[in-house]
Amino acid sequence: NAPQISLTRGEFLTVTTDFSFLGDKSKIAINYPSLPETVDSGTTILLAGGTCVLTVLSVDAPAGEVKCRVENAAVVEPYQIVNIPGVAIKEVASVTAKDRTDMESF
Repeated sequence: NAPQISLTRGEFLTVTTDFSFLGDKSKIAINYPSLPETVDSGTTILLAGGTCVLTVLSVDAPAGEVKCRVENAAVVEPYQIVNIPGVAIKEVASVTAKDRTDMESF
């Protein structure tokens, strides 16, 4: 399981699309492969239902990483909601492979 992470205002945090990465104080993973193509420098990312505000500083699309500045102290836990205000979200799979298998075998 990924750990609970305490973030401090002014820290730098890398957000990766490599969902196998468990996360630490310097890098967390989100399950949204199109993130680097969706955001630009200056974009706001809200983690943990909006309790943690990040500002995008740079994007490394080939690496699937976005470098951000933490704008407020917050605690981030695994599997919390991520929002990107004012940005059109690209495809997000709402039905998983397991969901399809379950529906087919019902």
